[in-house]
Amino acid sequence: MMGATLTASVHVMPLESVIELILHVADPQLETYWFGSRIGEQLMILVIGAALGVGGQLVVDYFRRDDVGEYELWTDIHSASQKAEGIGRLKTGLSIHAGDREVANPYVVDFYVWGVGKKDIRPESFDGKPLEFKLNVPIVAELDGSTEGNIESARFSWSPDGVVTLAPSLVRSRIAKRYRFLTDGKPDLKWTNMVADLKVYEFDEQWGKPTPDRLVAKWAARIMAGLSAVGFLVVIIVSMVRGIIEGPKPRPTSEITDPLVIPDSFFLEFGWIVLLVMGWFALMLFFFGYGAAPSRRPKRANRLRMENLAPTSAPVLKTERDYMREQLE
Repeated sequence: MMGATLTASVHVMPLESVIELILHVADPQLETYWFGSRIGEQLMILVIGAALGVGGQLVVDYFRRDDVGEYELWTDIHSASQKAEGIGRLKTGLSIHAGDREVANPYVVDFYVWGVGKKDIRPESFDGKPLEFKLNVPIVAELDGSTEGNIESARFSWSPDGVVTLAPSLVRSRIAKRYRFLTDGKPDLKWTNMVADLKVYEFDEQWGKPTPDRLVAKWAARIMAGLSAVGFLVVIIVSMVRGIIEGPKPRPTSEITDPLVIPDSFFLEFGWIVLLVMGWFALMLFFFGYGAAPSRRPKRANRLRMENLAPTSAPVLKTERDYMREQLE
């Protein structure tokens, strides 16, 4: 048997050809670049991506900044009716008494006051006038479940006529107080604030109140959704009308090519269309989510409330919003 000899040769590309291949200037008609060469295009993409990243971070930091006042108190109230009713709204005959008094329309009420500001409220800021929170219903009794945190120097009190009073005193910036009352009727919270530079906010009102940036995002999402629907219908209608008017047209023989061969330009154009459509819908979904979410201020305030309240075994009363969220889950 005769032996076979295998030989291999290595072709070394000249340095000039390597440079021309990298910069793609040997035959500019094969491909075109926006910035002269492949490397130039990639560098510009990196620069543009970095600029977009920095700009996006600045926008995020702007919307995530803490808009907190120096002197700021928040309040919240939850109530649950204790009136006993049976099937068909027939009274069961059960009633609630406080001493010798029958409570006609009993409610268990959780009333919260807590601090969110940057500074403590000094006694001289009150100018001798207390801060009053009016429930506008009689308070029958204070129940087990009241809790507090950081209120050693704050002077809280309540009266049977339904008024919770914070007398002139040192109020820490992270104060937290929860009263649990039995009231005769559903409370309607109001307050009288005569303290200098102090802002008082109601939690539920701020939770449902959209900030200007979220309002803009919500309207932008609605406009984008409308434009998407209109654009989709326009494309369908125009395509149908154009097809009906022009009808099928035979292509010249010179233009007929292999149907299995797809030109490179198709992928370029189709890729840009897919990217634009996906980017459009991603931006629309972002606006929808951002506009529907509550602002950071009430979320931050609620977090501070939970952190500063002392641990308690008493359950927290649930609002209608809590029940709705449980039903959705």
